Amino acid sequence: YLGWLDAPPTKDEFDAWNAEAAAPPVGDAAARVPRKPVEAAARVEEKTAPSSSLRSLSEELAKPRPSASARPEAGGSLMMPMKLKNWEEALQFPILWNRIIIFTLSTFNGYCVKVLLSTTFVLIFSLGELTAAYLSAATLSFYLIGRAAVPFLFLDRKGGLPAVGLFTIAAGMATVSYGVIPSIIGTGEFAKPRFSWRLLLFCFAKAFAGLSFAAMQTLSGPLLVNDFGGANFVRLAPLLYPSAGTGGGLGPIAGILIVYAQYYRNNKTFAEAFGTFFYIAAALSFIVFSLTAYSWILLRKEERRIAALDGAKV
Repeated sequence: YLGWLDAPPTKDEFDAWNAEAAAPPVGDAAARVPRKPVEAAARVEEKTAPSSSLRSLSEELAKPRPSASARPEAGGSLMMPMKLKNWEEALQFPILWNRIIIFTLSTFNGYCVKVLLSTTFVLIFSLGELTAAYLSAATLSFYLIGRAAVPFLFLDRKGGLPAVGLFTIAAGMATVSYGVIPSIIGTGEFAKPRFSWRLLLFCFAKAFAGLSFAAMQTLSGPLLVNDFGGANFVRLAPLLYPSAGTGGGLGPIAGILIVYAQYYRNNKTFAEAFGTFFYIAAALSFIVFSLTAYSWILLRKEERRIAALDGAKV
C-alpha cells in the first residue's frame, strides 16, 4: 500500500480520496469512528448547560436586590408599611385596633373627670359652688399648659422621644394620678368647708391628670401620622376620630351613673363612690398605658430591623 510513494497519485486519485474521506461513515463504520473533539465538547456542553428558563432564573437571583421591599411604601409607615387603597385593608393591622381602643378609653376618662370635677369639690369637700368653680378652673389650667407646652418643648426635638413614647409617659402619669386619688380623698366627707391637706393633694393630683390628658390629646395627631403614614392617616381619620368622640360622649354618662349608683344603691359615702370611680378610671388608663407601651416596643423593633438593613445603629 506504500507503492504510491514510488508513483505519486494522479489528480483524479487525490480528488477521489478526499471525496471518500468527506463522506459520512455508514453502518458499523460509523460506530467505530470517534467524534471530533469540537463536536464532542458541544455535546457535553449541551447536556450540562442549564435550560434557558433555569439560566434566566439563576441570573435573576444573582442580581443584587434592593432592600426597598423590606421598607414601608411611600405614604405608609413602619407599623403599616403599605399604602392603603381603602380603609378595609387597614383592618388586618393590629395597630389600628390598638389605637381605636386607646382613643376610646383615654377620652372616656378625660371628659368624664372634667364633667365631675366641680361636683367632686361640692359633694366630698362640702365647698360652695363658686369656690368649687374657682378650684376647678385652677386645676384645669394645667390642661392648658399641657396643650401648649407639649408641642413646643417635646415634639420634633433632636434625640428626643417619638410621639408614641411621649404618649406612653402621659398615659402612665394619668394612671398614677387616678390611682392615688381614692387614697387622698379617703372614705369620709367633710362636714363643713375648710382647708385641708387632702383638698390640696386632690387639686394637685387632678391637675396632673388633666395635664396628662391634654398631652395625649395633643399627641394624638403626630401619633397617628407616625403609626399609619401621611396618606393612610387621611384615609383612616374618619374611622379613628369617631372612636374618640364615642369615648368622650359615654364617659360623663357612665361616670355619673357609677357615682350615684354607689351612693344611693350601695349606701356608700360620696367619697367612697368617687373612690370607686377613680379606681375604674385608673384601670382603664393602665390599659391605655399598656397598649401604647407595647406598640412603642414594636416600633423600636422595626427601627432596629431597618437600621440593620442600612448598616446603621439605633
